[in-house]
Amino acid sequence: MGRSLCLCALVLLAAVASGCGGASGPAEDDGIEAPAPQPGVDVRAVRAVIDLDPETLRLDGVATLDVAVPDTLTRLALGFDDAMDISTVLVDGVGALFWRDGDGLYVPLGDMDTTASVEVTYTGTPSAGVYADEAAGQRVVYTDGWPDRTAGWLPTVHHPSDPSRLDLTLVVPAALEVVASGAAVSDSVASGRRYAR
Repeated sequence: MGRSLCLCALVLLAAVASGCGGASGPAEDDGIEAPAPQPGVDVRAVRAVIDLDPETLRLDGVATLDVAVPDTLTRLALGFDDAMDISTVLVDGVGALFWRDGDGLYVPLGDMDTTASVEVTYTGTPSAGVYADEAAGQRVVYTDGWPDRTAGWLPTVHHPSDPSRLDLTLVVPAALEVVASGAAVSDSVASGRRYAR
C-alpha cells in the first residue's frame, strides 16, 4: 500500500479543513496574522500548483487569483506567511513591486479595471498550515485552515466573508496517495512525481 498524503482543500472557502484521522493536530495559536479583508474585494477563484516535499514540508508554489476590486482601491492586501519567500508577483501578467508587512502581502494595483489576475510565485517551509504526523505506521502530511492557517501556504484573502473556489494541483513523490475534499479532476504520474488535481 502506498504512503498517504492528505491535503484537504475546502473548495468553497479556499481554505483547508482539518482531517486525516490519527493526526494529533496543530497547536491552537499558530502565530499567523493575515490582514483583515478589504471592503469590496472579491477573490473569485484561486488556482494553485504546490510542489511539496513531504519529508521537510518545504514547498514551491504558484498561486493565481482572479480578483474583483473597487475602482478606488490602489493596493490589494493578501494574507501570506512571512516565513515564505516570494520570487515574483504579476498583476495581469506584468511584474509588480509588492511589499510585505508581517503576514501581509501587499500588491499595488495601479491603473487597472475592476478585475485582475494576480499571480504569486513562492517557496519555503510554512510556519503554519502544513503538518506531519504518523498514522497506522505511515507518515501523513495534512493541512488545517482554521482560523487562517491556510495563509501559511496560500496567498489570498483568508476570511469567511470572501469565499472563493480553489483549484489545487498537488505535486508529490509518485509513491504517495493524495486525499482531498472537493472533486478530483485528474491524477497522473510523470518522472517520479504524482500530479493530483
